[in-house]
Amino acid sequence: MQQRLAIANLYAPILNAYRREEIDPATIRHLTMATKKQQKAWWKLFRSEDTYAPLGRSLKDWLFGGQHIPVSNALFDLEDYRGAIIGDLFGDERYFADGTLFWEYQSRAIGGMIAEYRAEGWQDVVLLDVGQHWPCWDHVPCDKADGGRVYIVCAADGEISVHEGYITEKEHAKRSRGEKQTEKPVRPELTKAMGNYLALHRHAAVRTELLASEGIVLRLALAQMIAGSALWTVNADPHKAHTEAIAQSVGGSASEQMFAQEREAVLGLLELDGGGHDTLVPKASDYGRSHDTGAIFAKLCAMMDGEVNRIFAYVVAETLPAGSDLVETLGMMLGVDMGRFWAPDQTFFDLLRDKEAINAIVAEVAGDDVAKVRVSSTAKVQKEVIQRCLEDKQTAEMQDWQPRPATWPFRCKVIPSVVGSRLGCITKLQ
Repeated sequence: MQQRLAIANLYAPILNAYRREEIDPATIRHLTMATKKQQKAWWKLFRSEDTYAPLGRSLKDWLFGGQHIPVSNALFDLEDYRGAIIGDLFGDERYFADGTLFWEYQSRAIGGMIAEYRAEGWQDVVLLDVGQHWPCWDHVPCDKADGGRVYIVCAADGEISVHEGYITEKEHAKRSRGEKQTEKPVRPELTKAMGNYLALHRHAAVRTELLASEGIVLRLALAQMIAGSALWTVNADPHKAHTEAIAQSVGGSASEQMFAQEREAVLGLLELDGGGHDTLVPKASDYGRSHDTGAIFAKLCAMMDGEVNRIFAYVVAETLPAGSDLVETLGMMLGVDMGRFWAPDQTFFDLLRDKEAINAIVAEVAGDDVAKVRVSSTAKVQKEVIQRCLEDKQTAEMQDWQPRPATWPFRCKVIPSVVGSRLGCITKLQ
């Protein structure tokens, strides 16, 4: 059905020629992905006796791989353009000599167009990647007031097509059946893996700072003893990573190294052998592992208060649940500076996938102008821009920059803060 609809949408002379079997099926298939303007241009070549019209696979290359971008496709004012423009010796059309520079200017204009549509009240404006085909036959007209979207299509040759007021055929079918319309689900800014990655890094930084905050440590311990905890029977946090890459990233961090050094010091005070384990307190998965409670108690009784407090602080930090509200609350109370312990590494960028969030980071590290220029670039290209800026650190804004999920309170557009309501009573303990 979709194939028939796509063919029926072809430029009429092309469709008639196909019915007369003058055009082969492979060529027709590629022409269904062309814009009306491209179809008319190809038809002109096809009917001419002096020019060659690409067919079959070469037609696809002609449609999506060409480097010549006509000036007529520009959304911006040509007087503002600082690049070279070349003329076609055999026609009236002129072309941009530098395709990359063209897309920088075109992206700014597209960004302005998106802002205008949103200001007009359109709830959703969808910008397709350059060269991505928009199947019109799979969409149904829908008014703005009824939740219709605006689709912006960017052809490889720079032509911009705007389709106002559409929803998908699937959405239309649900409405026709009288199914209840649900609010558009919000796509999480963080994947589960990214959430895990950030939670473990934040957990490692907070518990390291916790070692030097005895007053808070004692009160934290009492709170968990009285009210319970997700970990206390007592168990050490498993620090379980979703992937090997996350495990290596956290394991090699400065905070984890500092915490491991403190573990060795505490084991020395207690005259214990770690036995190859990475925690002092057994984990829930450490079946059969135990310490001699009487012997450890006797050693603690013989220690000065300072040594006991040091061990107590370590045990409380080791049993702090990763990814919990307490980590977020303590991060604010302790004034944790994530820059001391962590900087965005390759694992961070591999897990960063939300395109809107990536473009927001580009704006923070490179400026709003660069972000507008790169709004239509792929996520990979935008992340490369961010990494180059972080490596250079030439601007004043870049000297102390940290991504929003690395700050306190947690600043991430789709994950609300859960600690604000608790701070009023907790901070009274300081």
